[in-house]
Amino acid sequence: MPGKPPRRKGFGFERECVNFLKANGIEARRTVGSLYPDLWVNGRPVSCKRQKAMLKWAYDELDRPHDYILCRADGRKTLKISYWGLDT
Repeated sequence: MPGKPPRRKGFGFERECVNFLKANGIEARRTVGSLYPDLWVNGRPVSCKRQKAMLKWAYDELDRPHDYILCRADGRKTLKISYWGLDT
């Protein structure tokens, strides 16, 4: 359902990512408007996605003692999935 709430949610997540990166000395900025990409991090395009139940299986798998997950859909590139941020 498009509208202001999803836009605010996306904007807030992008802002959260940029603030985290800048606080850790990494160059980052949001793209103005609703154009692709969402962010530029060290001059590279980055997409930000935040959904209610995104990749539940990945979170379940990361709850096990793994540093990251490697996964690939048939015919696609391999992805590395890990928690983002500083280790606690």
